[in-house]
Parts: sequence; structure tokens; C-alpha cells
Amino acid sequence: MDNNSIKWFNSPENLNRVKKSQAHIRRKIARNKYIIIKIKKLLSCKKIQKLINHCMKYETFGKDIEEPIQKFLEKKLKNIKFQFASNKNVYPDIKLPDYDISIDIKSGSTKNKDGDIFKKVTNSCNDLGTINSWINKKIHQSKKHYLIFVKYTPDDYGNNIKIDEIYFNHIYYFVGMKNNILSYREKDGNLRPKSFHEFNNSNIKDYKHFLECLHNTDKIRAKKICKKKYDYLKNILSEEELIQFTNFL
Repeated sequence: MDNNSIKWFNSPENLNRVKKSQAHIRRKIARNKYIIIKIKKLLSCKKIQKLINHCMKYETFGKDIEEPIQKFLEKKLKNIKFQFASNKNVYPDIKLPDYDISIDIKSGSTKNKDGDIFKKVTNSCNDLGTINSWINKKIHQSKKHYLIFVKYTPDDYGNNIKIDEIYFNHIYYFVGMKNNILSYREKDGNLRPKSFHEFNNSNIKDYKHFLECLHNTDKIRAKKICKKKYDYLKNILSEEELIQFTNFL
């Protein structure tokens, strides 16, 4: 800082502005923390189990449970303004505009149907946003994006649904990660959840660590795709065309 900047900052009027701004930020953080804790307390297995009706089946449970959870939270948090997605394809499912918080709802079954038999699985195959969408759209707002994840088990006929656990945390908390590489599907870059047994812990230390892993994963995926495309081009281009292509790059 130069002398003029220091004088400006230390003037009584501007010091008062800074203090007011800091107080406003602290109040906002406290309000957001309060509502997050309140939502977390509401989301018990017992309460969500009561929202399930006989029409809900294994095949469509993930979508069927979204609206009941939305209405349940709206009813319990009467003084909070809610905005709900206009349809199932709009992200997020819930917005709390007064708190600048977004909440999505996902479900994962501990069993998958294989023919006529239900077999146990170690993780679900939910899409948690693409690598590109995180980088281009959500990277500066990830701290405000939360996920309600409903872990459930159907009976051997796919009818009776039992709620095993309800998780509520930042979306990035649910992304799988190993050796600083996030779990993803190569063809479209969709981020994938971690295994069920990892849900109570996270290999991702914090938001900063997530961003580091995200960029690292983006580079690794890009290299893999380029390598595959290059190997394919070697089989269809002449030597001269291949040289022209590599020079173009």
C-alpha cells in the first residue's frame, strides 16, 4: 500500500465502512451455517422413511422421492423462502435465494437389478456434474452447492424400500477420489460418487483440495482422450497426413 491508500483506509469514515462490511459478512456466514445445521437435523432416516408410499418402486425411486423431500423441508422451514426446479432436468432441485444456497437431491441403491435378481453393489452411478460444468459454471460457487443423498435398499422384488442413511453435505464431498484423481466417466467427463463405505469419510480434504483434484483430473482425461484419438488416426491417415496433423497441433 502507498501512503495515500493507507490514509484512505485509516480515515474514520472508511474504517467504519469496513467494519460494517465485515459485520455483514459474519452475519451472513452465521445465517447460512444455522440453516445448514437445521436442514441436517431434519433429514433423519425415520422422517424420510415416512415419506415413502406404496407407489414408489426401485426403478423410479430416485425421482419419486425428490418432491416429497422438497415439500417436507418447505413445511418444516416455514419462514424460509424456497424455489423448486420447474422439472426433473433443471439443476438444482432446491434454491434458498435468501441464503444463496443450492441443494440437489440424489438417491443411491445398495442393490442393482441383474436380470430377475437383485445383487448388492458397493456404489451408485449418479452423475455429479461434468468436469467441464464444474470448471466453467460452478467452480466459484461450489461452496454454496449442497447435496441430499438418500442411500436405500429395496427388497428382493424391488417394492419395499428401506432408507439406510441420509447424507447432507457439499456436493464435492460425495465425489470419489483416489491418488488425487476424481472418479469420472471418460466419454462425457461426468463425476461419479465414492463407494458407500466411504460416505462417512472423505479423501477430499476441503474445497481447495477438490479444485486441485478437479484440474488434475481434467488434464488426465484430456490426455487419455487425445492418446486414443491419435492412435485411431494413425490407422486411417497416411504418414504425410499424420505429419500435417501433428504440425497443426
